[in-house]
Amino acid sequence: MGIALCQLSNFLASKSSPTAWEFVGQIALLAIVVPTFLYIMLRHGIVSILSLVCVLLYLAAIIEDFAVCYKYAGLVGPAGAQIHNGFISVYFSAITFTTVGYGDFVPANDTGRALAACEALLGYLLLAVFVAKVINLSATPAER
Repeated sequence: MGIALCQLSNFLASKSSPTAWEFVGQIALLAIVVPTFLYIMLRHGIVSILSLVCVLLYLAAIIEDFAVCYKYAGLVGPAGAQIHNGFISVYFSAITFTTVGYGDFVPANDTGRALAACEALLGYLLLAVFVAKVINLSATPAER
Protein backbone atom coordinates (compact mmCIF):
# COMPACT_ATOMS: atom_id res chain seq x y z
CA MET A 1 0.00 0.00 0.00
CA GLY A 2 2.82 2.39 0.87
CA ILE A 3 4.55 1.68 -2.43
CA ALA A 4 1.36 2.47 -4.33
CA LEU A 5 1.00 5.79 -2.49
CA CYS A 6 4.63 6.68 -3.26
CA GLN A 7 4.11 5.86 -6.93
CA LEU A 8 0.92 7.93 -7.00
CA SER A 9 2.65 10.93 -5.40
CA ASN A 10 5.54 10.63 -7.91
CA PHE A 11 3.01 10.44 -10.76
CA LEU A 12 1.13 13.52 -9.56
CA ALA A 13 4.33 15.53 -9.06
CA SER A 14 5.82 14.60 -12.44
CA LYS A 15 5.49 17.16 -15.21
CA SER A 16 6.70 14.85 -17.97
CA SER A 17 4.56 12.55 -20.07
CA PRO A 18 4.65 8.83 -19.25
CA THR A 19 6.56 6.60 -21.62
CA ALA A 20 4.85 4.23 -24.03
CA TRP A 21 5.86 1.29 -21.79
CA GLU A 22 4.20 2.91 -18.78
CA PHE A 23 1.07 3.38 -20.89
CA VAL A 24 1.07 -0.29 -21.95
CA GLY A 25 1.72 -1.34 -18.33
CA GLN A 26 -1.30 0.61 -17.10
CA ILE A 27 -3.52 -0.98 -19.77
CA ALA A 28 -2.25 -4.43 -18.73
CA LEU A 29 -2.91 -3.57 -15.07
CA LEU A 30 -6.48 -2.59 -15.96
CA ALA A 31 -6.90 -5.97 -17.63
CA ILE A 32 -6.12 -7.53 -14.24
CA VAL A 33 -7.88 -5.11 -11.88
CA VAL A 34 -11.29 -5.03 -13.56
CA PRO A 35 -11.87 -8.81 -13.69
CA THR A 36 -10.62 -9.12 -10.10
CA PHE A 37 -13.10 -6.45 -8.99
CA LEU A 38 -15.95 -8.24 -10.74
CA TYR A 39 -14.88 -11.56 -9.20
CA ILE A 40 -14.90 -10.10 -5.68
CA MET A 41 -18.29 -8.48 -6.16
CA LEU A 42 -19.92 -11.56 -7.65
CA ARG A 43 -18.22 -14.30 -5.62
CA HIS A 44 -18.64 -13.24 -2.01
CA GLY A 45 -22.12 -13.39 -0.54
CA ILE A 46 -21.56 -11.01 2.36
CA VAL A 47 -20.51 -7.37 2.08
CA SER A 48 -18.10 -6.60 4.90
CA ILE A 49 -15.98 -3.57 5.75
CA LEU A 50 -12.97 -5.39 4.31
CA SER A 51 -14.72 -6.08 1.01
CA LEU A 52 -15.86 -2.45 0.78
CA VAL A 53 -12.31 -1.23 1.42
CA CYS A 54 -11.07 -3.62 -1.28
CA VAL A 55 -13.69 -2.33 -3.71
CA LEU A 56 -12.72 1.28 -3.00
CA LEU A 57 -9.05 0.45 -3.52
CA TYR A 58 -9.85 -1.28 -6.82
CA LEU A 59 -11.90 1.72 -7.97
CA ALA A 60 -9.06 4.07 -7.00
CA ALA A 61 -6.63 1.85 -8.94
CA ILE A 62 -8.85 1.94 -12.02
CA ILE A 63 -9.14 5.74 -11.85
CA GLU A 64 -5.38 6.07 -11.35
CA ASP A 65 -4.62 3.70 -14.24
CA PHE A 66 -6.82 5.69 -16.60
CA ALA A 67 -5.24 8.92 -15.27
CA VAL A 68 -1.79 7.68 -16.34
CA CYS A 69 -3.21 6.92 -19.78
CA TYR A 70 -4.75 10.41 -20.02
CA LYS A 71 -1.47 11.96 -18.97
CA TYR A 72 0.18 10.04 -21.80
CA ALA A 73 -2.51 10.85 -24.37
CA GLY A 74 -2.92 14.45 -23.23
CA LEU A 75 -5.88 16.61 -22.35
CA VAL A 76 -6.98 19.98 -23.69
CA GLY A 77 -7.87 22.64 -21.13
CA PRO A 78 -10.30 25.55 -21.25
CA ALA A 79 -7.76 27.82 -22.98
CA GLY A 80 -7.08 25.19 -25.66
CA ALA A 81 -3.62 24.36 -24.32
CA GLN A 82 -2.39 20.76 -24.24
CA ILE A 83 -2.11 19.50 -20.65
CA HIS A 84 0.04 16.64 -19.29
CA ASN A 85 -0.57 17.20 -15.57
CA GLY A 86 -1.04 14.40 -13.03
CA PHE A 87 -3.63 16.13 -10.82
CA ILE A 88 -5.74 17.18 -13.78
CA SER A 89 -5.48 13.65 -15.24
CA VAL A 90 -6.75 12.12 -11.98
CA TYR A 91 -9.54 14.71 -11.83
CA PHE A 92 -10.55 14.03 -15.44
CA SER A 93 -10.42 10.27 -14.86
CA ALA A 94 -12.63 10.44 -11.75
CA ILE A 95 -15.14 12.73 -13.47
CA THR A 96 -15.22 10.43 -16.52
CA PHE A 97 -15.48 7.21 -14.46
CA THR A 98 -18.44 8.58 -12.52
CA THR A 99 -19.91 9.79 -15.85
CA VAL A 100 -20.37 13.34 -14.55
CA GLY A 101 -18.40 14.87 -17.44
CA TYR A 102 -18.12 18.59 -16.64
CA GLY A 103 -16.47 19.38 -19.99
CA ASP A 104 -13.77 21.67 -18.62
CA PHE A 105 -11.07 19.29 -19.89
CA VAL A 106 -11.35 17.08 -22.96
CA PRO A 107 -9.11 14.41 -24.51
CA ALA A 108 -6.57 15.85 -26.93
CA ASN A 109 -6.72 13.05 -29.52
CA ASP A 110 -8.56 9.92 -30.64
CA THR A 111 -6.63 7.71 -28.20
CA GLY A 112 -7.81 9.83 -25.28
CA ARG A 113 -11.39 9.88 -26.59
CA ALA A 114 -11.40 6.08 -26.91
CA LEU A 115 -10.03 5.76 -23.37
CA ALA A 116 -12.70 8.14 -22.05
CA ALA A 117 -15.44 6.14 -23.76
CA CYS A 118 -14.10 2.88 -22.31
CA GLU A 119 -13.80 4.40 -18.84
CA ALA A 120 -17.36 5.77 -18.92
CA LEU A 121 -18.72 2.38 -20.05
CA LEU A 122 -16.69 0.67 -17.34
CA GLY A 123 -18.13 3.10 -14.78
CA TYR A 124 -21.67 2.20 -15.90
CA LEU A 125 -20.89 -1.53 -15.83
CA LEU A 126 -19.33 -1.52 -12.37
CA LEU A 127 -22.15 0.62 -10.97
CA ALA A 128 -24.72 -1.81 -12.39
CA VAL A 129 -22.86 -4.81 -10.92
CA PHE A 130 -22.60 -3.09 -7.54
CA VAL A 131 -26.29 -2.13 -7.42
CA ALA A 132 -27.38 -5.61 -8.54
CA LYS A 133 -25.17 -7.19 -5.88
CA VAL A 134 -26.56 -4.96 -3.12
CA ILE A 135 -30.15 -5.70 -4.19
CA ASN A 136 -29.38 -9.42 -4.27
CA LEU A 137 -27.85 -9.29 -0.79
CA SER A 138 -30.83 -7.39 0.61
CA ALA A 139 -33.31 -10.02 -0.63
CA THR A 140 -34.32 -12.84 1.66
CA PRO A 141 -33.36 -16.38 0.64
CA ALA A 142 -36.96 -17.10 -0.37
CA GLU A 143 -36.96 -14.08 -2.74
CA ARG A 144 -33.77 -15.19 -4.49
